[in-house]
Amino acid sequence: MELSIVMVCLNEEKTVGACVKKALKAIRKNMLEGEIILVDNGSADKSAEIAEREGARVILENNKGYGRAYRLGISAANGRYVIIGDSDATYDFSEIMKFVKPLREGYEFVNGSRIKGKIHKGAMPVLHRYIGNPMFSFILNLFFKTNFSDAYCGIKAFRRQAYERMKFISLGMEFSLELIINASRLGLKRTEVPVVLHTRKGVSKLRTFVDGWRSLALILIYSPSYLFFVPGIMAFSVGFIGVCLYVFSSQMMTVFMISVLSGFLLINIGFLTKSYVPRK
Repeated sequence: MELSIVMVCLNEEKTVGACVKKALKAIRKNMLEGEIILVDNGSADKSAEIAEREGARVILENNKGYGRAYRLGISAANGRYVIIGDSDATYDFSEIMKFVKPLREGYEFVNGSRIKGKIHKGAMPVLHRYIGNPMFSFILNLFFKTNFSDAYCGIKAFRRQAYERMKFISLGMEFSLELIINASRLGLKRTEVPVVLHTRKGVSKLRTFVDGWRSLALILIYSPSYLFFVPGIMAFSVGFIGVCLYVFSSQMMTVFMISVLSGFLLINIGFLTKSYVPRK
């Protein structure tokens, strides 16, 4: 099978049917051998029933978590290529060939970009558009050289073979960032395509500050050099030099000893963090 489209869903009965229908129509129109997988993440409405009626293979994941649901759905996919996308009608699944074409050309990871595409009025909160998403995109580009303009875009694609080389620790919304981090760490051939973001119907599941903090924590865990080693080595070095130079000043001695101990602790925490991060 060439393509699997994996969607996750939590109480999206207003939109999930249209998303599945569009995706299935695109598969048939472009004569693809494909499937649609809908992972229901504990919906209390008729989302799963509607998706199944429209032609999706429904999988249940009752343990909450955006990343947890996607990981289950992708593990059940049969396609050589996998497209993941939200089922809230914010993304147009009739445009799946934007992602399939570069995968056929040899790319291993394709990221959607709302920044390079179009964002409909009211489709993205101001805080996310001008602060949150640009900040995370900048940090990922700086730390991991990802070269993407839209880290938190909800539609992405990849070769299943490449995905199987990835290892994950995230279960929530930060899964979107961890995919990009993995793609960069593994040196996958990657590109970005413009997409349109439509106004969602229903209530967003994104928790701005909680998910923002989890995302930042994930990035820092994957970057022990920036978070622990560099500050630790600097603190240890300054403190050690200070101890040597100010041996006759008890007050300065205390300050520099604290610096030495702090640096030593940071370096050790860095080693512990490094052991926690999945190896490539």
